[in-house]
Parts: sequence; structure tokens; C-alpha cells
Amino acid sequence: YAPSLPFAAIDNLLIAAFYAMKNTLVPVILGVVGVFVYLAIALSLVGMLGMPALVIANTAKDSMHGIVLLLLLLPRIGGLRGQTLTASVLKMLAASAIMAAVCLAAAALLGHVLTLDTLQGQILTLGTAAALGFGAYLGAAAILKIDEVRLGLDMIRARLRPA
Repeated sequence: YAPSLPFAAIDNLLIAAFYAMKNTLVPVILGVVGVFVYLAIALSLVGMLGMPALVIANTAKDSMHGIVLLLLLLPRIGGLRGQTLTASVLKMLAASAIMAAVCLAAAALLGHVLTLDTLQGQILTLGTAAALGFGAYLGAAAILKIDEVRLGLDMIRARLRPA
């Protein structure tokens, strides 16, 4: 189901945007239409493909819902001109690639040092690789000046400050 994750994430943000505008009807109607899209694709492909047909149907449903919501939202908010979406996505992809490289390198190195046959070794390897990867992402985000990461960290700092 991984192919549908980006669409589902964007779809949830768009649903929240419509709800914030007090328009709950459009996302619900599209949700019902989405069920029919899912059923049409799943039922027509499941005999031929089996379980992957459900993945394809779910991806199509989430994609349709998100794309239609976006097309309906853009005229209401005046489009995305002046936004830094493309630059932000490229910076996040670069930071993610750095994080992935650090995670893979850490896991490979720790695999030679620790015994991965035990649960303790596996947890230590995973935890260490994840922590190093997270640090690498934050470092890359700081160097690349990713606004969304800075804003998120600022929100966390504000919450942790005593009142």
C-alpha cells in the first residue's frame, strides 16, 4: 500500500482544509465516489491480479480524492503562486537522501559489530541507525534552511518553554 501513502497524506491535509472552511459536504461526497472507484477497480482486477488489485484500487481512490479536492481548493485560495513548494520538496528530498545514506551506513557498520541474531542486537542496531539518521536529517535541514522543519522545531520549543 506504500504507493498510496503520499496521496493519502495530501488528501488528509486537503480534507482538513475543506473542514476549516466549513465545507464538509465536498470531501464526504468525494469519499462516497471514491468507494465506487475502489470497488470498480478492485472487482475488475482482483480475479486477474489478486491482492495487488486492492493496492491499485486504493491508490486510485486516494489519488482521485486528493487530486479532485486540490483542483476544487486551488481556485478558492488563489492558487499556490508565491509558495516555495518546489524548493521545499527538493530540499526535503536531499535531506531524506542524506538521512537514508546515514541510516544504511550505520546499519551496515553496526551489523559487523553487533550480533543481529539476537533481539537486543537488532533493537540496538535499529535504534542507533534511526537516531543517527534523524540527526543527519535535522542537520541537513538546518544547512539547507528548510522552512517547514524550522517552523516545526520552533513550535516544539514554544511548547516546551515554561509558561
